[in-house]
Amino acid sequence: MGYVGLRLPDDLLKRIDEIAQKERNPRSAVLRRIIAEALESKSVSCKDS
Repeated sequence: MGYVGLRLPDDLLKRIDEIAQKERNPRSAVLRRIIAEALESKSVSCKDS
């Protein structure tokens, strides 16, 4: 697995932290789940050119 550094707006980061605390998961797990759900719902397109 690779490492990706992200700069997120403070309000988004605060919301992710709230979810992480509620679910008792690390912030990285919450981010992975959000990204995976977005890809599954096809709201984000990942096509090879």
